[in-house]
Amino acid sequence: MILDCFSFIGMHESVLPLTTHSRYELNGATGLDRYHQLVRYLRIQHCKLKDIEEWTDDDWIRILRSDQTARRLLSLLRLKINDLPETLRTNSMVNVFIRVWPHLLALPNSHGTFPYEITVVTAAYKENVSQLLSKLQHALDAANLPEKIQWILVDAGHNPDLEEAMSKLPHVQLMKGTSGGRGPSLNQGASVATGRILLFLHADTRVAQGWDVAVQNAFDNSTDLRGATTTTATAFSFAIDTTEKGLQGGCPPPGIKAIETTANWRTQLFSLPYGDQCISIPRVYFDYLGGYPHQSLMEDYELISLLRRRRVSCRERLTILPLSAHCGPRRWQAFGVLYVTYTNSKCVRLYAKNVLTPDELYEIYYGSTVNTVRSPWETELELLLSRDEKKVR
Repeated sequence: MILDCFSFIGMHESVLPLTTHSRYELNGATGLDRYHQLVRYLRIQHCKLKDIEEWTDDDWIRILRSDQTARRLLSLLRLKINDLPETLRTNSMVNVFIRVWPHLLALPNSHGTFPYEITVVTAAYKENVSQLLSKLQHALDAANLPEKIQWILVDAGHNPDLEEAMSKLPHVQLMKGTSGGRGPSLNQGASVATGRILLFLHADTRVAQGWDVAVQNAFDNSTDLRGATTTTATAFSFAIDTTEKGLQGGCPPPGIKAIETTANWRTQLFSLPYGDQCISIPRVYFDYLGGYPHQSLMEDYELISLLRRRRVSCRERLTILPLSAHCGPRRWQAFGVLYVTYTNSKCVRLYAKNVLTPDELYEIYYGSTVNTVRSPWETELELLLSRDEKKVR
């Protein structure tokens, strides 16, 4: 989904979230709801040896940094802290949350031993299977170190004969998607990844020769003179595939080069890459930040928004690599440059203003409906709290 830079400019909240959040998570519960959920969850999961009132700041930091559900709940609570009654906003536990917050923002160490250097995750929805296989084969051929790459393809639906066709690419692990659109599909693929770095490759994107080494080098050489990690994510420069193969027998739409130029200007100036520029991020960072929000569209918007906001507070950066990722031109060919540009910008503005939900955008963008189910962590949380409530009774 194309992002609009002006929707990001001025989009700022006073509190830097700990994790990404879907619109459903943000709008589905009040701050008071999140407070009670967090306290109950911590009592169930972490109070076997010491009651919550006896925890030191070090206890809080250790537990919150190691427990993603607790971190998600606390992040949602902080974003809606003004919903709390005055008596709760000033109580000792809320004061602890505010006090330990800076210690929770720091990313964990991304170094370690992994079976693969990179895991490529692709979600396929309504794809031409032969073209999809061609793009994946090209990505394999363009890699300098293919033996260090794991490949995961999530079948998000409406890809006829995909399973049979994938027998031609035995190195690619095919997963059946659990529905819900892009965010859930990409998270599903990432959940089984064993690579040090996750790279999210759109099904219609063609990568450049040596793309894998370029990504690895960006993270391996991402420490400044003060020892601070500066690169938390990368993306390639933007290009549109106007080769004969990319155009599929059609003509380049008028104005297509202007799209490339303005996209790269915006990407470099504002650090706002598109999802089809192959966003990559170390697996450890991705997990700690909550992954993509569990929503059908605008998942890249939300993740990039969080990464951009972290740059100043956490001395990090999103690195744009000189190699280009060539996006398929099919949408511009079908609808024209002006229409696609106008529609994308309008949709992003309506989303940023909370006028349209991700599912409503999905219907506009793909012409079909989708019902994003509740986030897996919220489903598990509800079951845990429900079981505990039955025990009490």
